[in-house]
Amino acid sequence: MDPRQHAPVFRHQGREMSRPWTVTALPVLVAGAMIARVVWLVAAGAADPDAVLFPSFVVHMLLGVALLGVTFLVFNGSERGRGVLRVCGLLLSLGVVLGLAIVQPEFSTAGAMMLVVGVAVVAVTVLSMLAPTRAWCREDRDAPPVGVNETGVDYLAQWAAQRNWRLYRSVPATALDGVAGQPVHDYRRTEIPAVLSGEWNGLPALAAQLEQRAWVTRQSGAASSRSFSWEDKVVARPGVLVVELRHPVPELVVALQRNTLDDVHNLFTRNRGQGAFQGQAIDTVPFGGTGQRYHLSGAVPDYVRAVATRERVQWLAAFGQPAIQFRLSGRKLFVWGPSLHDPAAIDRLTGIAQQIISWIPAAAYQEPASVEADRQHAPLETLVRALASPKSSY
Repeated sequence: MDPRQHAPVFRHQGREMSRPWTVTALPVLVAGAMIARVVWLVAAGAADPDAVLFPSFVVHMLLGVALLGVTFLVFNGSERGRGVLRVCGLLLSLGVVLGLAIVQPEFSTAGAMMLVVGVAVVAVTVLSMLAPTRAWCREDRDAPPVGVNETGVDYLAQWAAQRNWRLYRSVPATALDGVAGQPVHDYRRTEIPAVLSGEWNGLPALAAQLEQRAWVTRQSGAASSRSFSWEDKVVARPGVLVVELRHPVPELVVALQRNTLDDVHNLFTRNRGQGAFQGQAIDTVPFGGTGQRYHLSGAVPDYVRAVATRERVQWLAAFGQPAIQFRLSGRKLFVWGPSLHDPAAIDRLTGIAQQIISWIPAAAYQEPASVEADRQHAPLETLVRALASPKSSY
């Protein structure tokens, strides 16, 4: 008999997923520590209303029941419950450390019991932060997979089959570590719901849907009583096309200009992956009449200006939102922007890629910086070979 018939499951990024052990362990740990603590207090006579330790007994009972209730919220997939549990765990861990510092130095029964509770609290806090627990509590866990509509039609699989490409779902976050920098490593926490690989115009190519998460501040309440809190949310869902060129070229990036204050915020929250700050621009190009600008940077200024002329950058801006961005780096061309929830986005990105390749001057292939840029990346063939394992294939 399939054990999944007796385990609660849901669709997460295109796969059925049983409740992770990290979630199941939460109420078990809290209940175990609570029972052990209560048994010890009862043995010490704290359950007697006239006892000195009776207030401690009541407080421990109330705290234990409250914490157990929060773990059951997480057990049922509550992201808010996970946030409360994380904060409570950190505060209780601090309380246990202070308690151990106060009790007598010798190894007493009270110290041993507090150590047991402390280990359980720390374990609960750590488990609430692990990736399987975060995935279980995701607010969009019941959403259909990328490229699948509400009726179950998989447009992304159809697109891949028509072009003899291969589709992979629920790809490990490390699957694209072989390509460094933007856009894959724009953020430190990036999930990859889907990857497609194949050949385009005789060149190896790969398309990926990214979900990039970050800690952001959230405002709530009226202006007179506004409060701020931290929220862990998906801040970008770019679709990315990676094409492997026949010959390497120097580094060149045409990306949206970032706000320096946002970069500082992301530095302290550790949101960004590689390149906490955007750095000095060779040129900036405004577009759209909204104050947005493209930030042009690269290893060879003359090469950057030759490829990314203002007319060409404005041509990119004409595709609208989300803004098209691109990067040339060694043998890799990255083009990113629209989500792959609509497979037509891949055709749009390949059309733009074809145009960008035509912009590369012949002299660029002779630049010494070309070889240096190419050292950052693994061949696409290596990445695809890793994706082709049974665990990744759809």
